[in-house]
Amino acid sequence: NATGVDGDWTLEYSSGAAIASDFTVSGYSYDLVASASSWSELQTDISSHISSITLAADLSATSTITLNYDVSIDGGSHSISNGGASAYFAIIGTGTDATLSNITVKGATASTVTMASGTTLTLSGDTFTGNNAVSSGGAICAMNGGVTVNIHNSSFSDNTASSSGDIAQGGAIFLGAKSILNIETNIASGSTGTTSFVHNTITGTNIGGIYGGAIYAGSGSTINIATNSSGNASV
Repeated sequence: NATGVDGDWTLEYSSGAAIASDFTVSGYSYDLVASASSWSELQTDISSHISSITLAADLSATSTITLNYDVSIDGGSHSISNGGASAYFAIIGTGTDATLSNITVKGATASTVTMASGTTLTLSGDTFTGNNAVSSGGAICAMNGGVTVNIHNSSFSDNTASSSGDIAQGGAIFLGAKSILNIETNIASGSTGTTSFVHNTITGTNIGGIYGGAIYAGSGSTINIATNSSGNASV
């Protein structure tokens, strides 16, 4: 019978072994996928320019990892917490597109993710909680602006931008001028996903200016909030 019919995968006929010659792709020297069970393994994967990485355990951030190429990191519902690093990720290089999904990011003492102009960050199913930055962006900070941030079904809670004499801006997110922030909730009927900003604050004494408890977006920036009939986005 035809192999696979009614679940029968027995191969009744063959004409010999299938043999293929080895081949190489000129100029490509990276792996496509990998997993990381420690911060040092994640750093190694990033240094090797692996494009898709899955976290295999909860990680403790001991240094700031630079993302300078298109990469997707799936947390698999694991967390990243502070192991001595102030910030966790720095996205640099015009055109770099980084995606973080299904990760709980907590305990940073600076913005967990910093972004250089011309970069893009996409968040999907993430939780940023209890991160505290000096001055700007408890969770995400793009000081010089000109970035794009896409947020889908992610939550920001209890993040803080604090100062003791300077300006404090954006308890959860600070975006400099001419940035684009897209906030989207697109959940199937019966599911419970949402995008939310709860209890994000700016604090301090002798502050010259306080702006944006949850989000600060500089001059010329655009914030788009999209919902559907099954979900909601709340700020």
